[in-house]
Amino acid sequence: MCAEHPGECSIFSCDSKAKVHIGGQAVSRYHQLRVFFPTDDRPHFNDHDFPVPGYLIEPDGFLLLQSKEKNIKLTKDKLDREIVEVPSTGPLWVYNRCVKNTSTTIVDHLHDLNHTLVYSNLKKPVLALVTDGGPDWTPKSNLNQFFLGRFWMDNNFDMLVVVCNAPGFSRYNPIEHLWSPCSKWLAGVSLPSCLPGETVAPALQNVSYEERRTKEDQVFSNALDQLDIYWDGKFHDGFRVTSVGVKSGVSHAPTLTRYSQGDYENVKNMLKSSLRAIKADEVKMQLLEEWRYLVKHMDRRWGMVCFRKGSCRDDSCKCMTNGLSATSVNKVPCSDTWCLPPITPDTDNPGHYLTYRQTLSALCISKPDQHLKDVMTDRCPRCRYVFTSQADQHRHIQLVHGGNRVLNEISGSEPVPKKSTYRCVVCSQEYHSKYQLQKHKNESGHTVGRGRPKKTNPASTCTQQPG
Repeated sequence: MCAEHPGECSIFSCDSKAKVHIGGQAVSRYHQLRVFFPTDDRPHFNDHDFPVPGYLIEPDGFLLLQSKEKNIKLTKDKLDREIVEVPSTGPLWVYNRCVKNTSTTIVDHLHDLNHTLVYSNLKKPVLALVTDGGPDWTPKSNLNQFFLGRFWMDNNFDMLVVVCNAPGFSRYNPIEHLWSPCSKWLAGVSLPSCLPGETVAPALQNVSYEERRTKEDQVFSNALDQLDIYWDGKFHDGFRVTSVGVKSGVSHAPTLTRYSQGDYENVKNMLKSSLRAIKADEVKMQLLEEWRYLVKHMDRRWGMVCFRKGSCRDDSCKCMTNGLSATSVNKVPCSDTWCLPPITPDTDNPGHYLTYRQTLSALCISKPDQHLKDVMTDRCPRCRYVFTSQADQHRHIQLVHGGNRVLNEISGSEPVPKKSTYRCVVCSQEYHSKYQLQKHKNESGHTVGRGRPKKTNPASTCTQQPG
């Protein structure tokens, strides 16, 4: 779809590279050196690499899939069906972070993506992201879905689509092919783990915690600056590589006010809380109302999540305040069960699916994830949400649609009352509560003494038995 309408859509391939070491070799020494050295200036490396524990840089990349042709390029697949060629290369933005004291989350990626869109003037009505299935990007996570939906809402996109490849097929993510050139540019490079004038890394010095953190921040800052020298301004396949060092406490992008670590923790706690606990907390209740609003516009499947304006079918909804901008993409059909047409088998070619163009004109379209095997693909009848587990189903019904009564209504079954009976093993009398059993034991003398029961009279005990 995005390749068919490049004037209205932007496609980014997103992933994180293997971490770069600070101290010792930045990348594996198995990468071949492609530099000629003068005889008097030969490289001299240690026999073994002993990097400082935790001194790592995580590069997070955003590859804009951009065709070199001005017009869309048509080609044919192996079944001789006409398709639009999807570009696999383009400009690359790499955001480098030191991850000794923190880990990267979805809010960090959205800060980076916002920086790319704002400073590169690439913002279009429709945004598509091809990601990996890691915890910081996976579209199956409700936490990631929440912030992706908030990003869709704050940026006024007509549509935001996030997809990931099936497990074991991440190599088909186009950005994976650009990490090899980036590693080759670092072959033989050693980023210093010490401050100028020192020979020991701050992590190995006997200093106070505050002094160690101050020195490490300076070491990381120097390493990020040197890394930018090797990557920033390089070209691959005729497209530029932009490297940005994200330093601790320094903002590199326009501030996103609702994407801080505190916001991340608040949303995370809300999604883990019970409905009763959420109603008792004003902040959590506001987040829950926002989550319910996002679910109204969301198409959630196993490997995809899509947010689309107007999918709520409510002209008075605030999603339509600024109207629709992508005139061509918004002609793509939308139903009560999906925001984008699901993949549908090609009856003329068994074992294959319809192309995008064939799907738009198909008379019969499959249900979302209908053809996935060995996974749970039950859908919520009240929204476009595909469940991934029984726990996911109960959680979704409880938070979004109002609780267990709605769950029983959806499942088509009546609530089963709990029938617990408490039986006295002496007289076999049954009671409906533990209090009644205890009262009977006190009045009849069928009590249990403290300590280990006597072997001579094992029948003088009363126990609780579930009915």
